[in-house]
Order: sequence, then C-alpha cells, then structure tokens
Amino acid sequence: MKKATINKIKNAKPNPIFERLPDELKDPKNFEKIERKIAKTMISDHKHSTIKQFIKCKRCEVKRQKRAKVIKELGFTSPEQYQNWKKVLHKIINKENFQLYGKE
Repeated sequence: MKKATINKIKNAKPNPIFERLPDELKDPKNFEKIERKIAKTMISDHKHSTIKQFIKCKRCEVKRQKRAKVIKELGFTSPEQYQNWKKVLHKIINKENFQLYGKE
C-alpha cells in the first residue's frame, strides 16, 4: 500500500454510522452472528403473497416489533443506522473497492 494511502487511513475521521455503537457491532467478525440474531426474530410459519398482507398481519406485526426491540437492544439508535451499518460492513467483509477521498 502506498505511504500516502496509509496516512489517509490513519488520519481519516471515523464513519458517523459507527458513532455511539458498542465495540461488538464495530467488529466485522461479529457481523454474521448479529445478522442471524436479528433474522431469527422474523422467522415465520406462514407466507404472504403481497406486502399489504404482510403489513396487516397481526402475527407479523408482533415479529416486526420484536425485531425493532432486538435492534435497539444491540445498541443501534435507529433502523436507519442499522441499515447503513449493514451496508458498510457488507462492503468491508466482501472487500469491495471504495475510495477514501479521491483518486490517487
């Protein structure tokens, strides 16, 4: 890695998505475990043919509330923060290319 790139990484500001998150959530090694925990809350024994039916279903509403509760308990401040965290960690884990500040 080029020296200029290393200096940019050292001096980079932390991503605001990770602000006020516990260290467990910042570690990419825990990503799958956390995702499984959240996904388990939505496991269902029935299906819906449309999103409208899913939203109106009382049993699924309870599951959505449980999922929101688990997300808060893990340390996320909002569902948006969770979605953005998921996108960033997905890029880190899959080693997708992204630019720090611009082209070198």
